[in-house]
Amino acid sequence: MPAVGASERPGLTRGILLLFFTIFISDAIAAASGSILSPFFPRVAQQAGVTGSVIGIVFASFPASMVVAAPCSSSLIKRHGAPTIYVCGLAIVALGIYCFAAAGAALSDAGTFSVLCIIFQLLQGVGAACAESASYALIGTLAGPRLTTVLGVAELAEGGGYMAGPILGGALYSATNSFAAPMLVTASLLVACACGSVCVFVFRGGGGRTPSPPRDRGGIELLSVGGQGSIRSMRSDHGAEVDADVEEPVAFCSFIRKPQIAIVLLMCALASSTSAFLEPTLGDHAFAMGLVKDTGEVAALYAVQSAAYMLACPLAGLLADPERVGPRRVMLAGFALQPMAFLLIGPSPLLP
Repeated sequence: MPAVGASERPGLTRGILLLFFTIFISDAIAAASGSILSPFFPRVAQQAGVTGSVIGIVFASFPASMVVAAPCSSSLIKRHGAPTIYVCGLAIVALGIYCFAAAGAALSDAGTFSVLCIIFQLLQGVGAACAESASYALIGTLAGPRLTTVLGVAELAEGGGYMAGPILGGALYSATNSFAAPMLVTASLLVACACGSVCVFVFRGGGGRTPSPPRDRGGIELLSVGGQGSIRSMRSDHGAEVDADVEEPVAFCSFIRKPQIAIVLLMCALASSTSAFLEPTLGDHAFAMGLVKDTGEVAALYAVQSAAYMLACPLAGLLADPERVGPRRVMLAGFALQPMAFLLIGPSPLLP
C-alpha cells in the first residue's frame, strides 16, 4: 500500500497515544528527580561540613552534564534508535539516583560525600539528556499535525513533575528523616516507567525491529528507527503505512551558529539559570528570614514556583502565537518579570 503523505496522515492511534502517555509519566518523574533534592539536601550537606559553593556545584552538575551529553545523545539515537536510547536513558537516571542515595553513607566525610554526589549527579544528567532527546524525537516523528498540542502536554507533565518533586522530597524526608528515602522512591518509579516503556515498544511497537506482516492490533506496528534517527514508518489502526521520515539532520555546530538560534538558546539558558539559582539558596534564605520551620514548608515554596511555571506555560504559549502578542514580546516580558521577582525574594533594600 502506498505511503500516506504528511498532509494525509491519519489520527493518532491507540498505540501512539499509549506511547505518549508513557513518555509524559516518565518525563514527570524524571523532572521530579531533578527537584526532589531542593528542600533537604542543602541543609543536610551543610550539617555534614559541605560548603555552600560545593553544594552549588552539586546542583549545577546535573544540567551541566545534560548540556555536554545532549549532542552525543542525538548521535546515539541515529545509531541505535530512539526507543532504545529512551529506555536506556531512564535506566541511567534511575541508576544515578540509586547511587546518590547510597552516597548518604559517606555523610561523615564531607569530601568523599561531595565527590560522590557530583559524580552521581553527572551520571543522572547523561541519562536525562538521552531520555529527553529520544522522547522529543519520538514525539516529533509521531505527533504529526498535533505536534504543538503534544509538546504542550509534555511541558505540562514536566512542570507537574518539578512541582511534585519538592513536595515528595520534603514529605519523605520529614516522615523518615532518611537521606536515601526520597531518592529510593523516585528511582523505583523511574524503573517502573522504564519497564512500562519496554512493554509499549515490544508488545505494541514491534520492539524497534521490522515486524512480521502487519496485524491489526490497534497500535503502532513498527517503531523501527532508521539511520537518520527518525521512525521510518508505522501503521495506523486501518493498516495504512505512514511515511514518517524527516528531513536530513543538520550538524549541531552549524545549527547553533545561526544568530537567531544562538540568541534563543542564550535567552533560554539565562531564564533557566534564574530558577536554578534558587535551588541551593532559597531554603537557607527562608530559614534565615524565619519564613519556614521545617523541610515540608521549604518544599511548599519550591512547589509554588513550579506550579506557577506549569500553569503559565499554556498562557505563554497562547500569547506567543504570532497572531496575538508574538514570541519576541512574550520573551521580553518574561525577562522583565524575573528580576522583579528576585527583588521581592531578596528582599531588596529599595523596597519598603
